[in-house]
Amino acid sequence: MTESDLPSVEAWLRLPHVARWWTPDTTAGAEIAKYRERVRQDQPATHLLMVTQDGTPAGWCQWYRWADHPADAEAIGAREGEIGIDYAIGDPAQVGRGAGTTLIATLVTEIRRRHPGAGILADPDAANRASRRVLEKNGFHLVAVRPVATEASDAPMAIYRLPSAAAAPPGTGRGSAHRGDPANVSGPGYGRVMADIPTADLRGARFDRADLTGAQFFASDLSGARFRGVDMSRVTMRGVELADVDIDGEISNVTVNGVAIGPLIEAELDRRHPDRVKMRPDDPDGFREAWEILGQLWDQTVTRARRLPPELLYESVDGEWSFTETLRHLVFATDVWVRRAIGGDPSPWHPLGLPMDEGEDMPGVPRDRDVRPPLDVVLALRRDRMSSVATLLAGLTEESLAADTTPVEGPGWPRPHSYPVRECLLIVLNEEWSHRQFAERDLAVLESRATG
Repeated sequence: MTESDLPSVEAWLRLPHVARWWTPDTTAGAEIAKYRERVRQDQPATHLLMVTQDGTPAGWCQWYRWADHPADAEAIGAREGEIGIDYAIGDPAQVGRGAGTTLIATLVTEIRRRHPGAGILADPDAANRASRRVLEKNGFHLVAVRPVATEASDAPMAIYRLPSAAAAPPGTGRGSAHRGDPANVSGPGYGRVMADIPTADLRGARFDRADLTGAQFFASDLSGARFRGVDMSRVTMRGVELADVDIDGEISNVTVNGVAIGPLIEAELDRRHPDRVKMRPDDPDGFREAWEILGQLWDQTVTRARRLPPELLYESVDGEWSFTETLRHLVFATDVWVRRAIGGDPSPWHPLGLPMDEGEDMPGVPRDRDVRPPLDVVLALRRDRMSSVATLLAGLTEESLAADTTPVEGPGWPRPHSYPVRECLLIVLNEEWSHRQFAERDLAVLESRATG
């Protein structure tokens, strides 16, 4: 950052989405005065960096050694050699488009270029869900949620740590060193690199909406890598070492060492969960029975969730949706496949509905990951949507089940095509069943946090 960048930063500091977190107890002018002093120093203790998007300023960040701020280090619980970071996306057009996640990945790379393997500690406001989410997506672990004595506010801070590379378990992607130049291989707005990369060190790199179709990986180390929302169809693996691997997704026509494993997996899941078979109904009565079962199962899950401290229902587990976000996504799924695709409403969206993270932004379709509505508000919305499905199923006949939908014009999802009503309803059943499984999995982790 140079002095010529400061007018942009000052303008951002005055915008509501930045001012809320950066200047609750100070002013934009006071912050800029500090920045001006730092950028004029030859060897500043705090390093200020501008963030650009396709050559256009989009935000800024800073990093510093906690050891240079002993009182702050003691208050936050920093370890020897750890680095502190602060960051902001200033350009409103870049908010919610993955720029923050890319910023953190690039910042970690820069820090570890200068301080190889250093641990990093950050403490965003606990209410700043967007800031917390970009840390979680980059492998930071939540350490504590509490006030920090040296902060100007008494509000609780969410303290996150990215462990030093030396402290990370062998073979893990989270906490591993980000060495070398950051990989610029993401999707629209971030450019594309198409090149052979022999012996490149891309540890810790993030591939966001990257097109790696037909790519070849030879004698490469992907241990500890994480794949989410990734299309891996028609992938061929030869001579691979697959150990301690956790896979969750749609599996079909997959052969491992000559054995088709898809039917084996389906049979085992049906054995473990007898009601799962009923999520593949053939007639209207079967769909009605499946929906009744799902309602009973979700009642049990909600009862389990209510036993937890309310704040934990907004916590992410391993970067996944929180419990309330899961419920909000199911509202969106109902709006997509029942109210829009089948019902014909071109814009059925509720402001609290939550599209899938992997999907692109669509005009008029809400995607607010930062809002924290009370659980009872979300549950009331869920009951409304579940009731609308029950009403549809009550009038379902063999004829209407076998029909196709009428294409719905206008922005949104699904695209304006005709879809089999049966397939739309099966998607809804699958969404409800699968996300309840995810919720039960994560609630077990949250229960251990509550008692730990």
